[in-house]
Amino acid sequence: MMSIRKVLSYQTADFIDIKNVRQAINGDLLYKDASELFYEMSAGRYLYIFRYGVISFFNYKPEEVSSFLNILQ
Repeated sequence: MMSIRKVLSYQTADFIDIKNVRQAINGDLLYKDASELFYEMSAGRYLYIFRYGVISFFNYKPEEVSSFLNILQ
């Protein structure tokens, strides 16, 4: 039986300071460059942050996303 994977993406700003966000997130950084960060936050849960203001959540519950976005602001 295949489990359902869920992706939620939000345009949170016009710009995200990747350098500052990188220092604030505690996760396993899998990929980085000047415009994006890709983290494994726990088994099967990922966070993708783009400099142009988009954050994508893989396998997060909506209330977890909401909490993260509130903290980020």
